[in-house]
Amino acid sequence: MSINFDLWKLLAGLGIFLFGMQLIEESQFEPPGLQYRHRCSCFFRAAAIGMDRIFCGGSPIRQPDGAGPVSHAFQYPWRRAFFPFLGPLSRLLTKVFPDYKTILTVYLDQTPKEITDAATAALRKEAGHLLQECQLYNLRLLRIDERLVFDVDLPFEANRKKRYTLDEFYENIKLLHAEIFTFYSKIQTQKLDETEVKELDRLIYASRNMMNSIKNFKGIRHNLDEFDGSDNAYLNVQCKLFRKRLVELYHNMGRILNTEHQESQYRSLLTSFVQIEEADNRFIKNTLNAVAEKKIQEMEIASLLLVNRLFTQSCRMQIYSMKDLLLSQEQINNFDRAMDAKEIMDAEKERVKE
Repeated sequence: MSINFDLWKLLAGLGIFLFGMQLIEESQFEPPGLQYRHRCSCFFRAAAIGMDRIFCGGSPIRQPDGAGPVSHAFQYPWRRAFFPFLGPLSRLLTKVFPDYKTILTVYLDQTPKEITDAATAALRKEAGHLLQECQLYNLRLLRIDERLVFDVDLPFEANRKKRYTLDEFYENIKLLHAEIFTFYSKIQTQKLDETEVKELDRLIYASRNMMNSIKNFKGIRHNLDEFDGSDNAYLNVQCKLFRKRLVELYHNMGRILNTEHQESQYRSLLTSFVQIEEADNRFIKNTLNAVAEKKIQEMEIASLLLVNRLFTQSCRMQIYSMKDLLLSQEQINNFDRAMDAKEIMDAEKERVKE
């Protein structure tokens, strides 16, 4: 068997070697199990093709006239020698780079479900973790500098060198919510009194409000991108105002989370809710003025109103989630009555105007 080396063979061999070195280097940082083994499999296939070309010139073994076809796998002698090692090599890769499940929870993983008080406290903290990850997702969705709100990395990316994409981040948030709900359902199998049941229900309601909030933001993402890239200066300004409103809300929420006194939290949540309603009313008035001055077209009016409605709903739901996370049952009842009274007063004002 003659071995003829030329330039393209040398380059092919060098490429295979460099790709293998890249796999080895990446494995030192974060071995991703099945994905890494798949890439190794691709590398060995590429190596096999290269060896075919280098050692056999890419030509199969010629059979005598009248002889039956030879299996493609055994056309080259070196393959027959290599095949016995495929099984052990595959098992070695499985052992060295096992599949692993990313742990997204911070407080639930080590908490026993049988101890109700500890489990409820862990669930409350995990819901708080979910709230912060949802806030970070919303900031990135609106392309807001997250350092305006968070000083440190949140648990999802605390030990990662590369940030998640928006789609990956959203999937992780959904998985964390699923973990919270699973933990909640397991606590429900224990013997609970009525107060404990209501407390757990409030926590799961809070997590659902968080998820609904980010779904709204996800739904208006493309509209906000259109506003930001529009030639209409009014739409550009409104996009900046949406970002400003979100940062102000998150600053308020951060101060409330850092407040230990429940009565102060209750008052601050009411104040934040009122500020959300005032911002909504200002937006409606400004939009009416812009329409009267013909600053925006009909389709732009519809998009603006839709975005503001979903944006405002998302802000409200985040306040509702904090209400269920932080307040006592009595304070929650007072908060809900205040919201009901406000709705009655608003409806009465609208009736008077008519």
